[in-house]
Amino acid sequence: MGIAILIIGSLFISCSKSFDSVEIVEARKLKSFEMHRDLISPLTAVNQHVLDKQDIYRIVTGSDKNSIFSISDTSKIEIDDPISHELRWDNVKGNWQFTVLDSNKANIEKLAFNSGDTLHSGQFLIQIYGSRLMIFSPFTRLREIYQGLSFFEPNSDWTKTVSVKWISEPDTVKMLTSLGLEKSYLKAAKLSFKHNGEKLALFMYTPASSPDEYGFIPFTDITSGNESYGGGRYIDIHPLERKSRLIVDFNSAYNPYCAYTSLYNCPIPPAENYLDVAVLAGEKVFDNPLSQH
Repeated sequence: MGIAILIIGSLFISCSKSFDSVEIVEARKLKSFEMHRDLISPLTAVNQHVLDKQDIYRIVTGSDKNSIFSISDTSKIEIDDPISHELRWDNVKGNWQFTVLDSNKANIEKLAFNSGDTLHSGQFLIQIYGSRLMIFSPFTRLREIYQGLSFFEPNSDWTKTVSVKWISEPDTVKMLTSLGLEKSYLKAAKLSFKHNGEKLALFMYTPASSPDEYGFIPFTDITSGNESYGGGRYIDIHPLERKSRLIVDFNSAYNPYCAYTSLYNCPIPPAENYLDVAVLAGEKVFDNPLSQH
């Protein structure tokens, strides 16, 4: 059956170094290449499904590029297919159990399916995060005609040394997401800097569940919805060092995955992180080639 578990990590673009145009260009080439190469990417996402722990699901897939992915409550589907699986929540183990079935619906293999894991089923990759199932295929039309990502020219004026005011008792902020949900962050610090003599400020957040993992700076600016993605861009500070001054390179500003497909659940930058200037640095809006066909 070719079932395998893969752990897919997140890609962080570090912005803790001083301006280096050659390094910026090389990092962009790599990101553009990896977007196409990786089997788990916005280019290969085909569907998502919200799971209910009370239900038992039947998954039917195929191995060729023209096959479809079907998932439904087992009470609503009767399909015989050699590539068939069952997905159910295990209250005792606290995870999803993924069972490979044969054509007679007999168990062949049972696998624990934890949040963050990825399973290979037929031509599809299935990734789970909490109660959301993401489905990917290497044979999408978008991946086939993908032409790369677009960026502003490297701009040393947007590599900023910022003053950092750490918040001793950070509040929990629930950011709205592109799917109408919420994600929890801690408001960790206020970043102050200047651009062309104008005083500017942004708040930096950290994941509520792992506040020392990295700094997260979601922002919008005058270019949002025009030259850059309307839903804002992100900058990651990784590793996170609790210093009074940090280098924040807006050349590393990148689009959330929902800039490429509506299937992802992306935090929307808070209104307090709007910059009333044009940040002509970082990633531009994605020019989706499907809109040209």
